[in-house]
Amino acid sequence: MAQWFPLFLLGGLFGKFMGDSGSVSAIAQYLTRKLGASHTMLAVVAASAIVTYGGVSVFVAFFVLAPLAHEMFRAANLPRRLIPAAVGLGAFTFTMSVMPGTPSVNNAIPMPYFGTTTFAAPGLSLIASAIIIVFGMWWLGRAEAAARKAGEGYAGEAVTAPVVNEMVREQAAPAGDFDPAELQHGKPAESGPPFVLAILPIVVVIVTNFLMALVVFPRLDFSYLSEPRWGGITIGAVSGVWSVLVALALANLTVMLINFRRLPSVRETLDAGANSAAMPMLMIASLVGFGAVVAAVPAFALVPTFLGT
Repeated sequence: MAQWFPLFLLGGLFGKFMGDSGSVSAIAQYLTRKLGASHTMLAVVAASAIVTYGGVSVFVAFFVLAPLAHEMFRAANLPRRLIPAAVGLGAFTFTMSVMPGTPSVNNAIPMPYFGTTTFAAPGLSLIASAIIIVFGMWWLGRAEAAARKAGEGYAGEAVTAPVVNEMVREQAAPAGDFDPAELQHGKPAESGPPFVLAILPIVVVIVTNFLMALVVFPRLDFSYLSEPRWGGITIGAVSGVWSVLVALALANLTVMLINFRRLPSVRETLDAGANSAAMPMLMIASLVGFGAVVAAVPAFALVPTFLGT
């Protein structure tokens, strides 16, 4: 809890601020206008990828982008059954744990154990991301062509607000850093900011994370961390996490200042964002604690020995 709660807290706040301020919607609408109805698939994938690579929770991205994707698919007369695949390709794959620099919890938690940053193995990361993007877009294009050939269109009913039941909430808790139950809390803005202001907090996350991890922290003297009273660690074991924390903190400040007059209730957004981090954090802490207990049992030493032979 002590080690990871700041990351979950800042991530939950950032996702809620980006959602309530209308920034996520503004980015999606801008890409839709620029790419046009003929590139609806690409617009949905690009919007999902941009916001999640910038640190917005995948659950916030999905629930905010899904209604917009419905409108885009309706305009392009594409079957609505392909919406989860388009949003999922952009939000749940390469930007969650593959792209170098992604500040997601999935990418951040292993860093202290390997002494890496979010930019570790950039070459392999970019190659893997390219494979995912190319194959994913090929599959979506193939599915779109098949649907049009079969004469399948949108043919959907009116989109209603998503309902998060307890089963979805419980299953989502160990998979991300945002409690879906908090999506309906807070007060969203009536209109989003211009595209430049909407994407600025995302740029802040990416640039700050890069500078702190690869420029600032390596040039500072953190030798005192090796002393027992400071934990007996090295800067390499924590610089990755610290970089993400600084990046998310500055991004939260940026999005709040930009949209302070636009947000109906900053306090309610803060409250919902903070609450969204509680359940996932407790779930992850329970899983890590269980693993630590199992590893401490004397019989556990037999397992790696057995596997090694």
